[in-house]
Amino acid sequence: MGIVGGNDFKDYEGCIPNMQIESNYNISKEKDSNEVVVHNKYKKGKTEWDLLDFEFLQEFNRGMEFGAYLKKPKAYGKNSWRKGVLLLDVINAIIRHTVALLFGKKIAEDSKVHHAAHIACNAMMFWWIEKYKPEFDNRYYKDGKYKEIKNG
Repeated sequence: MGIVGGNDFKDYEGCIPNMQIESNYNISKEKDSNEVVVHNKYKKGKTEWDLLDFEFLQEFNRGMEFGAYLKKPKAYGKNSWRKGVLLLDVINAIIRHTVALLFGKKIAEDSKVHHAAHIACNAMMFWWIEKYKPEFDNRYYKDGKYKEIKNG
């Protein structure tokens, strides 16, 4: 990997008054390795968007657009999932797409979107609904115990 960051700017130290490049970085050598790791203290607590794969995010978004606008016979509408979807319905969708992958199918026939992207869409909806719309949590087993199931 080599050195990233700090030393790349060493030549510019002194060009700007009071500039201290090295003090902004924590440079360490990994144990039992020749790899040098540079951590920029100004990045602490900030989202590192470069960790994401934007090609996958495009496919993920295609899955969301399909549900919002293109699904037949009726599209759900933009952000309609934020009104709430039963969590067991979301879990069942995740399982359906997972089973398709297990059987070697990569692309969903209706949407032409990769099943892994559909799983990610449903995982995001699950996370959001569980966090912000707990009244849609219809799982009968939660937090290590069974809920009472009401008939009708």
